[in-house]
Amino acid sequence: PLPLMGMSISLPFALGPMPPHVEDMSRLALNELSRDFVLTLGGTKDPCWSTTKIMIALSKENTAVLHLLVGVTLAELSFRQSYPQLFHSAAVRYQSCGMEALRTMMNARGPGREPDPLLVVLTFWLRYYRQRRRDDHNSGEGLSAVSQQLATYYRSHHMDRFLTALKPPIDARSACLARLTSWLFWVDAAAGFYGDGGFFAQYLTESTNALNHIYALSKKTLSTYFGGIYPVAQTVDDNENELALELIHQTWIVVQAINEVLAAGPVDAETYERLGSRVENLVTGDRYAAVIRDAEDDILVRDRRLGNADWAVSNLYALCILFSRCRVGEPVLFSLGQIRDVGRRLMDILYRSITGGPLGQADRMQWPLFWAVIETRDIVHEKEFVLKHLSNHYLAAALTAVLREQRQTGQPMRAARIREI
Repeated sequence: PLPLMGMSISLPFALGPMPPHVEDMSRLALNELSRDFVLTLGGTKDPCWSTTKIMIALSKENTAVLHLLVGVTLAELSFRQSYPQLFHSAAVRYQSCGMEALRTMMNARGPGREPDPLLVVLTFWLRYYRQRRRDDHNSGEGLSAVSQQLATYYRSHHMDRFLTALKPPIDARSACLARLTSWLFWVDAAAGFYGDGGFFAQYLTESTNALNHIYALSKKTLSTYFGGIYPVAQTVDDNENELALELIHQTWIVVQAINEVLAAGPVDAETYERLGSRVENLVTGDRYAAVIRDAEDDILVRDRRLGNADWAVSNLYALCILFSRCRVGEPVLFSLGQIRDVGRRLMDILYRSITGGPLGQADRMQWPLFWAVIETRDIVHEKEFVLKHLSNHYLAAALTAVLREQRQTGQPMRAARIREI
């Protein structure tokens, strides 16, 4: 569930003017590499007023953040096939420099040398983001290691206590920290289901109230950071998209709860019913009804508001399919016909959103694409559509294995078995 990194920038604009610790040759190389290229990192927020704009500003404070951000940027350019080998080599070099700078930063000792928590957490976010292309650009570390290190950092520095103790209004850096924490929870919950991470998400879900408090703090990140220059139109935009993004957060809290239940062994009826009530509240409750209506609106051109509704509801419907596979044949919330209808509606949203939605929408839809084709009846055409847009090669390989086994057994595959694959 890749969060918004909505920034369309040329690299020279993003990286200059640079601080003194950036070597002239590195700056020159970046300028040459990016002279004719504009990078889009898959979000929909106005580039001038985005979280990525904040990340770029923060990168000018710290060598590790700067190099990791450049590494991620170049890896993305390589993936998009502009000059793949050229960008790949540069991405590996900057990733290596960034990790070396990060180790130096974390090993610093003495008064006043404690690393800024916001910068540390931002390096974790960039390392997670890098892993989305790990099949093409192996960074030498898996998500499990990153997830464990992140959980250890938060635990040893009491980061969750610090954030939950904050009361609005809060300062801009704390708001940014809350936003990154929420985003890291989302991606780590997904990694936990894939069997490659989840330690950080498990740590944070020791208190759902804390998670919701941290997310609430993150909502005002942009207006807090930009202050009086933040346009009224952008505040209106934030308000229009608030419920869709909140639904994403609530969906991943339930996904993580399912992760923990599946990891503990067979799902008993009482636990299944309890999870079912949480899913049902998201699907049928009044709070997110307008978001669901927006996602199911058949308008072909999907603007930012509709694109975010599509993203949120497609993840919600994927959760419904996941939940239905926890105890196959013993429906609590959905009958077989109802869950097939959910699968059909999910596929309709994906078709509309990927073909008519914001640039990079397919990258945000990896999780729902996976679940949609598992439940589809039109295995030939819809599988072709899904595999075309499933850029996560590991997820695509797992999907192929799941479909093959389902075809051989003639039965829906349980969530625990899907998780194993």
